[in-house]
Amino acid sequence: MSSIHSIFFISNEMKLLHAKNPVLAKFHYAEHEEDLLTQKTIRRPLKKFLKQLEQIQVNYTPDAPHVFHFYYEMGHLFHNPHLLRTNDLLAIEIQYADFNFEKIDQFTRPQVYDFKPYYNVGLHHYQEKFHQIQKHLMQGDCYQVNLTFPGTWKIPQNLHPLILITEFFSRPHLLSAYAHTTHIPERDLLLLSNSPECLFGRKQCSNNEFEIYSMPIKGTIKYDLDQDLDDVWNELIGSEKEQAELYMIADLIRSDLSRIEKPRARIIAKKKQLTVPGLLHQYSLLSVKTSRRVHLLKLLKSLFPGGSITGAPKKRVMQIIESQEIKNRKFYCGSTLLMHRNQMQASINIRSAEFDFNERDLTLSAGGGITLASDSESEYQEMLHKIKSFFSVISA
Repeated sequence: MSSIHSIFFISNEMKLLHAKNPVLAKFHYAEHEEDLLTQKTIRRPLKKFLKQLEQIQVNYTPDAPHVFHFYYEMGHLFHNPHLLRTNDLLAIEIQYADFNFEKIDQFTRPQVYDFKPYYNVGLHHYQEKFHQIQKHLMQGDCYQVNLTFPGTWKIPQNLHPLILITEFFSRPHLLSAYAHTTHIPERDLLLLSNSPECLFGRKQCSNNEFEIYSMPIKGTIKYDLDQDLDDVWNELIGSEKEQAELYMIADLIRSDLSRIEKPRARIIAKKKQLTVPGLLHQYSLLSVKTSRRVHLLKLLKSLFPGGSITGAPKKRVMQIIESQEIKNRKFYCGSTLLMHRNQMQASINIRSAEFDFNERDLTLSAGGGITLASDSESEYQEMLHKIKSFFSVISA
């Protein structure tokens, strides 16, 4: 039996869902798939994978967890197919046979681990890309572009993946609503996310009607616990630039949700506050009613990747991102979907990293929305604050 497993933080109940004993574990690429349980690679037409997603309807309630990690590059399939490369990983799919719930009640101090950076973007390089984005904005190509950069750190030799997972989940006061991990020992791979952001979730209204909701985050400010929350919040919502970013993306998400079926999406809340380690965010809440005929492929075509991590308009900014960013985003800015009983929820993988325990490398990316009102040094500092927020949860 494979030791692949996933753990999800169930924030409203302060417990962990631990999924184990996979009966299916596959890496899906554009033209082939790799079966981790049989160690076989087979050619598979892309349309076969899409047909599989089409067969998962919005009322799907599996008894054991069914998990997808959709990589950011899968979005090219829906918006710019010419940008999709045959070796791009589109999704990791895992179906589990067993699971259990674990209560979390300990609040421990983090161990001190020395993650040594050996690649991180400097201000000069950041500003070069920033000014390229500004040119696109001034030419009217787009309204907002989410510019991100990867960083690489060395994993300490004394840090085992299972120790890291235990450390991560032992401080629930630092965990975000969509925190999760997936460990794939066969690939020496650990996916670890402390995401606070929801791409979509499902609520059942009746036997035939469902509500699909989304909570895009846009607008960030540094926030320390010794500061007065009201003062920091007033500073954030007093920024015309931050409000413009949020409203642009909320409007984009409303349009995306309305594409799922005929009913128009509605804004439930224009602006709400969200605190994560070291940061204060603002987000909107939007929803739309759907029938049970809606399937997963339709949801992905309409919503993926999340507008908050692309910008607007989505198709054009994804082209700009491809031309300006130095590496594929992969797990970062993709989406992790958990389907289990009454849960169907998909996060946006910000504050998320890939750990390669063979090379002992940690890849973590961060960035933010760029508009004509943005200042390069402020945006660069925001990116560094987001990196710091991630590391505050896994080390002192």
